[in-house]
Amino acid sequence: MKRNFYTLLITVCLNTWMLSACNMPLRPTPQTDMAANIYTQLAHHYWQQGYKDIALDRLTLALQQKPDYAPAMELMQQIHAEAAN
Repeated sequence: MKRNFYTLLITVCLNTWMLSACNMPLRPTPQTDMAANIYTQLAHHYWQQGYKDIALDRLTLALQQKPDYAPAMELMQQIHAEAAN
């Protein structure tokens, strides 16, 4: 009985620790910066070719990598402004 309690306790503690780690904000890394840059470049290319929906999708991916990435936000504003005209 005592052994089952300790097994359950350890399982609960490990699951709690793992779930709390999932909620930690990610730190920007050179890889996330590069990914945001590449997605933004792809978006610009798709937009120039007339594929607005794909461009917006790539910009969404860029902003998922780095939410404050100014080039992606600026391009998204340009695309939306063009669509409004």
